[in-house]
Amino acid sequence: MTRTTVPSYCRICEAACGILADVEDGRVTAIHGDPEHPSSRGLMCPKGSLMVKVTNDPERVTTPLRGDRKGGFVPVSWDEALTDIAERVKSLIADHGPNSVAYYSGNPAGFSMAGHMWAKKFIDGLGSKGSYSAAPQDTSSRWAASHFLYGNTHEVPLPDLDYTDFLLCFGANPLVSHGSLMSSGRTRSQLANIVDRGGRIVVVDPARTQTAQTYEHVSVVPSSDPLLMAAMLHVIFAENLVSPRASRSAIGLDTLAAAVAPVTPESVQDRTGVDAETVRKLARDFATAESACAYGRLGLCRGEFPTLANYLLDALNVVTGNLDRRGGVVFGNGLVDFPAINAKVGRSSYAASFTRVGSLPEVGGRKPWVLADEILTPGEGQVRGVFLVSGNPISSTPGAARLEEAFDQLDLLVSVDMYVTESNERADYILPSPTFLERADVLLNFGGGMTRPWVQWTEPVVPRIGDTREETEIFGELMHRMGVPPGPSPWELIDNMIRSGDRGAAEGWTLERIKAYPHGVELGGDVETGVIAQRISTYTKGLRDTVDLGAQPVLDQLDEFLAKDPPAPDSLLLISRRHLRSINSWMHNVRKVRVGGGPTLHIHPKDARARGIETGETVTLATSVGSGDVIATVTDEVRPGTVSYPHGWGHSGGWSTAIEHGGININKLIPNDIEKKDPLSGMSFLDGVHVTVTARQTAAQQ
Repeated sequence: MTRTTVPSYCRICEAACGILADVEDGRVTAIHGDPEHPSSRGLMCPKGSLMVKVTNDPERVTTPLRGDRKGGFVPVSWDEALTDIAERVKSLIADHGPNSVAYYSGNPAGFSMAGHMWAKKFIDGLGSKGSYSAAPQDTSSRWAASHFLYGNTHEVPLPDLDYTDFLLCFGANPLVSHGSLMSSGRTRSQLANIVDRGGRIVVVDPARTQTAQTYEHVSVVPSSDPLLMAAMLHVIFAENLVSPRASRSAIGLDTLAAAVAPVTPESVQDRTGVDAETVRKLARDFATAESACAYGRLGLCRGEFPTLANYLLDALNVVTGNLDRRGGVVFGNGLVDFPAINAKVGRSSYAASFTRVGSLPEVGGRKPWVLADEILTPGEGQVRGVFLVSGNPISSTPGAARLEEAFDQLDLLVSVDMYVTESNERADYILPSPTFLERADVLLNFGGGMTRPWVQWTEPVVPRIGDTREETEIFGELMHRMGVPPGPSPWELIDNMIRSGDRGAAEGWTLERIKAYPHGVELGGDVETGVIAQRISTYTKGLRDTVDLGAQPVLDQLDEFLAKDPPAPDSLLLISRRHLRSINSWMHNVRKVRVGGGPTLHIHPKDARARGIETGETVTLATSVGSGDVIATVTDEVRPGTVSYPHGWGHSGGWSTAIEHGGININKLIPNDIEKKDPLSGMSFLDGVHVTVTARQTAAQQ
């Protein structure tokens, strides 16, 4: 028996923790944290260790499959599959044009640097503009806000956790997520250190999440965060707590002050659920802290008026003098400067194009929730063929039932995946791909989210199981068969990106040099501060070098929000949640992801009593577009008037354990009407959705 321990890094979430994989005779047997890793330093969450089960799962697809579009599959050779796919794509383009073919990439695809690049090169090489991904699902509004603030959709500030005295956290649960749009493998210890050095962490959230329970919690009505932030800004302006740094770093201060002037804490306390005195104290404490940073994530991006929410979040940092300074929010400086690259090639532009159906602005790529309409709506550009790459959009996107209908009408559906899922069980072909433990990779694309940037190359930890192929091979072969010039290899392109970037050129980095550090290497310590003025000047081509706090299209939404009727006192608002052992849907074929009996609906005791509901009972959860039966958990972890259910469950297909976990696909109950989207970002309204919850009648009652 041959035993080795191989260093690598996890590719499940943005933390990208360093791992050590135990390998026996070519099979991974255990995964541990790597104490030599420059970021995680031996720490690792339970999801990383579960990749042993995923990699060795006997239900993985390990040979190409041809489907009958009804859930039945038979094995075929790679040559037969790729030949037929190439010919059918050629026919679609000849008959209906290049935009008749689209591509959707899911979460795992974003962690394959070369694979994602080559799949995108394939769809671009066809001449198609139909590049969809899961990323806009929870980030479009953040990118839209960055456009109005900084002139670049992909310039996102990150909290300087190692130095801050006050972390104000909106709609995020970093003890579980490890911090999205900020990449750190030791978030848990960084948060603990803030308190240990005398600082504070305040979590604003409708639910008492793990992070909220560990630190200070301000309970807020779902989707009301923009009103709470506007009230805080009102206090800061009214009490002359604006930092002198604000006028030097921003324009539009007077416009912002006028916009929030009517939003007193008293005027919105019923809407937010936060009493006026708590808001005033929170605003004063944040503004007068030695250093402070406001950070937000999915809770801001998925609710009502999400672009406004993210815009006001950054405004809090700017007016208190905490933007682009140590201990406040800073801007990343990875080895490859993706915001600058995107600006050069036009991918950081805002609303350069609009959706064919609904005319929603494109921000950070095509919106996955529009894909069903693009398939079902006749006319020029109608999508007739789709490539799914490590994606399960029927599980992850709103209006999932309509997407099922749309997939059934496609002329061609090809999936590159590890499992037969609810999205690809109706596919013409499933092409098996390796797990991240079975391929080489380099971590570059999350460098902008690191306060202490690092890079790492990894070789495959174990050989590929079965007859699987990497995305680079699959799409490279399709390009060859279709006569699409591939150009340089993905690794040549990546090496050129490293060499030609400002940092790579100045510090002599190459792909080969990175390979010399198998445990990863840190790139010079803390990111610099005082950089945003030059970046804004570059992005705006010299038109300005200051943050714009007076963007009228965004601030107009505040008036619109104030004019809306508040929720009825007895209404229930639905939010999502996540668990430390689970992420989205793709790891659900591992039994240990289900903790506490599986996915359940959290409901407050007050709301449960009013409806005659007890823990463990089956209840009916309904929205304006559908309903489903779920198991209830009565808990005060959610505030009154709020219910919580995790997304990504309710499976079908060929992964039996995922199906056994039970639950419902909550996205089938989320309205997907165009008029319910955020007009500034095209973002879906996913949190704060009005629902009803009713106890199911027993047979005797009926």
